[in-house]
Amino acid sequence: MCNELYMENKYRLRLLIFGSVLRIGIHIWCLHQKGPIFVAMFRPLGIAIAAVMVVIFLGDSLHLGSVIGSIIIAIGFYAVMWAQIKEKSTTLMESDVQSLASSTQKTPLLQCRTTREDV
Repeated sequence: MCNELYMENKYRLRLLIFGSVLRIGIHIWCLHQKGPIFVAMFRPLGIAIAAVMVVIFLGDSLHLGSVIGSIIIAIGFYAVMWAQIKEKSTTLMESDVQSLASSTQKTPLLQCRTTREDV
């Protein structure tokens, strides 16, 4: 019995270490790819992923509260990502309009500025 308990704890410890390394690796990759907001939003999504992993690998039961919470977290995550993409596209459109407007105006490259001391 002690040997079985030792093996089970050893197996759980390996899963814990592997999961932590995997999560940290994903956070670092996301930080480089998308920036800090994506990583901050991914943290709560990790709870939902952990709940699914527990069911798959450890065979625990999945409760209704975990499912509802995971769905709410996922919806919030994708809402923030959608808003970021929409904000970037709006910003790009505004910068395109401004660059188009500034390129159509005829302004001299060198402007002569006089000050009161020169007069």
